[in-house]
Amino acid sequence: MDPPGLPNDFMFQRLVNIANNHVKRDYNTLIDYQADCYANHAKLLADVLELQSILFRKLSRGSRKALNSAEHVVILLSAPAGYEWLVSFLTILSLGAVVSPISTEIKEAEMAELSKETNAAAIVLGSLSPLNANKLASSLECPVIAVNEWLLAQPSTPPKQFQTNPKHVLDEESAGYLLFTSGSTSRPKGVLHSRNTFTTVLSGLMSTGILSEQDTIIYTFASNLASGIVYCLYTLLAGAKIEFSAGVWSPEWMWERIREGRATVVVDQPSRYKEMADFYWNELSFRSEQEKNAYLNGLRHFRWPAVSGSQPTEAFRAGWNSIPGATHLINSYGMTEVSGITGLPPTGEDPSDKCTGYLLPGVEANLEDGELGELLVHTPNMFMGYFNRPDLTKMAFDENGFFRTGDFFERRGAKYYFHGRVNVDVINIQGRLVFAADVEAQILSLPYVQDVYVVPISQMGTAEKMVAAIIRPSVGTASNFHVTVDQLRRDLKDLGLEEYQMPVAIQLTDPDIPLPMGTGGKKGKAQAIKKYFPSEWETSLEREKA
Repeated sequence: MDPPGLPNDFMFQRLVNIANNHVKRDYNTLIDYQADCYANHAKLLADVLELQSILFRKLSRGSRKALNSAEHVVILLSAPAGYEWLVSFLTILSLGAVVSPISTEIKEAEMAELSKETNAAAIVLGSLSPLNANKLASSLECPVIAVNEWLLAQPSTPPKQFQTNPKHVLDEESAGYLLFTSGSTSRPKGVLHSRNTFTTVLSGLMSTGILSEQDTIIYTFASNLASGIVYCLYTLLAGAKIEFSAGVWSPEWMWERIREGRATVVVDQPSRYKEMADFYWNELSFRSEQEKNAYLNGLRHFRWPAVSGSQPTEAFRAGWNSIPGATHLINSYGMTEVSGITGLPPTGEDPSDKCTGYLLPGVEANLEDGELGELLVHTPNMFMGYFNRPDLTKMAFDENGFFRTGDFFERRGAKYYFHGRVNVDVINIQGRLVFAADVEAQILSLPYVQDVYVVPISQMGTAEKMVAAIIRPSVGTASNFHVTVDQLRRDLKDLGLEEYQMPVAIQLTDPDIPLPMGTGGKKGKAQAIKKYFPSEWETSLEREKA
């Protein structure tokens, strides 16, 4: 049984067309700084075909037979976002298997358990994966493939002409992607998407013409995030350049890319934009006019600064907009389960931190309480279900087939405004709603506060909720510093907060240790509650199990 070659579908047909234009060109469209790797689409597809041959031979006879029968064949992938990750991702897809990119923070024992839960046919590891291939292989029956050992040992040479295999036609409705949720407020869940989901999303993006071959995207995402995968594949299909920044990103490094005039597109978490703004005002703004203008001139090419992973606060947005000539941050909102939901184009219109824009084409939405409440959506790109969890899949939808996002929104006219997660960011105090972000903004304005998470905790012996705050004091605060709840409440009263909005309990953290963060720049409130209010965590965990 021979490897199938490149499938005859939308994505690979497009890649073949671009690669054939790159065969004889000394032209790099893919740069991986951490791996010191430079390639173009032709080299990429040549490596995909090489790795496909290796991976296909490594699969068990049963797995190869299942691929031919269009059954679910899951292959796990652990690698930081970069060239090896991209080769591996496309290789798994080209076989007709279900590709499941896993967080690089996972440990060997967790990966072994996940392999058993998903009945993985193989595990593919990049050279920069923290997992040890030999150690992992010793505890599993499925093969573990270290990508770099094969690609370095057998360098590929692009053929004179690439082509798809007309007989290798995959069912677009079959499963193609197994992506895990961030787990920012609950346990991560495996989200199963059909191949058609990504085909629809990518073809829709291609039709917008946002990107062209003249663009360069600085790719900053973790390798397991759905939004990052979409942006990467879209850039690839547009023939634009991708510069992978894993392992090398810093605000100084990013500003150098901007100064060179190469970076035109970035999609990143809000905190990165704040770091860049701080670096400009603390470093670049003090340099000579000529040197400073070199950076600002480069910034004029930076036409698509988009936010993903979490919503930017007003302070983050103001910091970025204070840079002369900076393009307004582009906000959007989506979920792993249903893809994009809302978006706000870069027109400068209503750039507030809570506005995520208008519904995207084909998206239907309801709010449980009319104009305010949990957002329920139906999109053209709904997921197939949670992997091996039909119970959770059923609970995720209302009686009309709308997906429960778990996010609290407000609708004003045709625009949608995000207020946070229902279970940790919106606190019902005797019928009055407290939005954690509003309280956090006021607490952050206090001179002794560096960072804060406002969270709900239970009133002793009742189901009633109370407001609590986990405060990271400002750096340089005396070691014996201690703020009381009464002092905090007095300060917040002076700032205009109502009594019901004020925290009734606080926990102070180490000023030198950041508050927990989730993937994609999301606040790690679940981890923070677990650490600083453990009894509340145990209660919520029991509810989740039920």
